[in-house]
Amino acid sequence: MAAGSVEFYDTPLQHFEWRCGAARAVFTLRDGGVSEREYDSLNLGLHVADDVDAVHENRLRVLSVAGIPEARSAMQVHGTQVLVEPADGWTHEFPDHDADALVTAVRERGLAIMVADCAPLVIATEARIAAVHVGWRGLLSGVVEAALDELDVREGAPAHAVLGPCIGPCCFEVGDEVATQFAPAHVSRIEGERAHVDLRSAIELRLAARGIALEVIRVCTSCDRRCFSHRRDQGATGRQGVLAWLAAD
Repeated sequence: MAAGSVEFYDTPLQHFEWRCGAARAVFTLRDGGVSEREYDSLNLGLHVADDVDAVHENRLRVLSVAGIPEARSAMQVHGTQVLVEPADGWTHEFPDHDADALVTAVRERGLAIMVADCAPLVIATEARIAAVHVGWRGLLSGVVEAALDELDVREGAPAHAVLGPCIGPCCFEVGDEVATQFAPAHVSRIEGERAHVDLRSAIELRLAARGIALEVIRVCTSCDRRCFSHRRDQGATGRQGVLAWLAAD
């Protein structure tokens, strides 16, 4: 697979788009949607007290930008469960299934992950693609490795990955009970302040252990008002996300 490329698009809705061989991903921001709540412009989350019809309309708008007919998602629980689409395809939506990673080999089958500070990660091989929800709990538990195993990615195998907007080390303050679980290289400390964790570099290291280079969209969801941020907005916010798929042959 050739190296991927990332471009930013301002219309019809703000998003970053990643292309790498047949792999595609759209990382959404706040603008370009509809909502009954002012802060939820392009909100994609059904669990944040927004209008259900507005959320479905926003999801359809993202599918339209991607140019694919449908997507699958799951209930994200900061764990390591991976849902793999069977060879004969999924026959239903499964938001009631707990999973933090989705894998498919079906062309033009969208995989959707919702975030508001956690990291939306896409990993692609020649034949399959994964969308992964990576929070600090899932990262430490091994959700990245679980997705790589389901993709059958061994060290040195051809695969590419891209990481969308997430909370940066500038804003990801944690207590010592969390900081001590990360390698010192991923933790910074300023006297008188709590520790700051670099979630991006921690994810990058785990991918590098399998020989996979990571492209990073360096947008901090807490700093950048184009993004929803659970921390910045103290929980009263919507969800952006990533829609990943394999283009048709």
